Amino acid sequence: MVQEFKLEVIVKNTPLLKKKCSRCDSYRYYCSERFRGNAQKKNIDIWLIYKCTNCDSTYNATILTRKLFSHLR
Repeated sequence: MVQEFKLEVIVKNTPLLKKKCSRCDSYRYYCSERFRGNAQKKNIDIWLIYKCTNCDSTYNATILTRKLFSHLR
């Protein structure tokens, strides 16, 4: 039996991030309002993508790591 899951992500507001940029030494990141997901077998990983305010380099902030699909119901 094949099970199909649909996930909907609704953003209410996005948090700012203070982290040193490895490219330009800035300490400010803004949320690009995009996310990256990776699923393998029963596990899923989700990251929120941030961009540096100065040079637009990206940083992936972890939201879920190795979470089982069965726990997301």
